[in-house]
Amino acid sequence: MITAETIYYQEGNLDRFLGFSPEQLPIVLQIGGSNLENIAKATKLADAYGYDEITFNCGCPSPRVVGHGCFGVRLMLDPKFVGEAMLVIAANTGVPVTVKCRIDVDDRDSYNELCDFIYKVSSSSPVKHFIIHSRKTLLNGSSIPPLKSGYYYILLHDFPDLKFIVNGGINTIEEVNAARSAGAYGVMLGRAAFYKSLKCFRCMETLFLKYMGTTDQIFVMCLR
Repeated sequence: MITAETIYYQEGNLDRFLGFSPEQLPIVLQIGGSNLENIAKATKLADAYGYDEITFNCGCPSPRVVGHGCFGVRLMLDPKFVGEAMLVIAANTGVPVTVKCRIDVDDRDSYNELCDFIYKVSSSSPVKHFIIHSRKTLLNGSSIPPLKSGYYYILLHDFPDLKFIVNGGINTIEEVNAARSAGAYGVMLGRAAFYKSLKCFRCMETLFLKYMGTTDQIFVMCLR
């Protein structure tokens, strides 16, 4: 994730933050922020780099992000703002825009509350594609809540016009294949790509060979 403020205030040094080599394509840019003007300007600056997709971070649980920064997963408490943010992102790029979020925050962990977020964001903006981390966040960081992957699979049924990628607790080829068999539109590997990079990329080689030429989506997210 790169904050909108970093892009905006580093306009003269953007290659450091946004540059990538052709070998990395296809590649997605994840932006975080809570100021609509900065988000709009950052998107416009980033668009010139030719990313394949721009996703908005509504899932980061870092105390620095959700506290002083007041964005990341905290934005799940304000779907109206997220819809507005996605409108300005879409207005400043020609590539697909998506939202990366969790199943919810703190004591808001019912499926209906997750549906409310998805519905409000998708009905007030061009977003038709969500990446769902199947674990809620406790803003005080007191513990790590359990995964609730079942919520993700119910979303597939209840929002048939939207696309959902599952993330969280998926580390092996077998787990990727199980998610695909259960109906997942796509699968994202997060920490596995960072902490077990060699094993992960061998896994990805197998998956790319299996799904090459299909519309299936397998994502590797490497954290900077």
